[in-house]
Amino acid sequence: MFINTVNSEIDDTNDQKIFDSRNKNHIEVKPREEVKVPEEIIEYSSEDNFAQESISRPKYIEERKIKNIIEMYNRNRPVLCNVVVGKEEIVGIPYKLDEEYLYIKLSEDSFDQVKLEAITDVIIIRF
Repeated sequence: MFINTVNSEIDDTNDQKIFDSRNKNHIEVKPREEVKVPEEIIEYSSEDNFAQESISRPKYIEERKIKNIIEMYNRNRPVLCNVVVGKEEIVGIPYKLDEEYLYIKLSEDSFDQVKLEAITDVIIIRF
């Protein structure tokens, strides 16, 4: 592809900025302005009344992912996963979650339960 360029003189006007790519030595750099933060914002962020508990943090690793996998199971869309517990890997379908344990279906008649604090990773193998 060939691009035709124009070699005409550019007239100076005060109404708009003109960018000329032919003059490569001239680069105009604007100085940065200092941003001033209003005092109300600084005072609000440093108040002791700001509750850190209001920020929702996961109780265990992969909490959101596990909840989504359980939701998929409840919608008759089981998800085959590799649940990593320390150095052990458990391949199965997570189907139930309570306060302390994740229940995993290993086959039609065998089940396993894993403590939530012990889970280090959940890898989805197949939807």
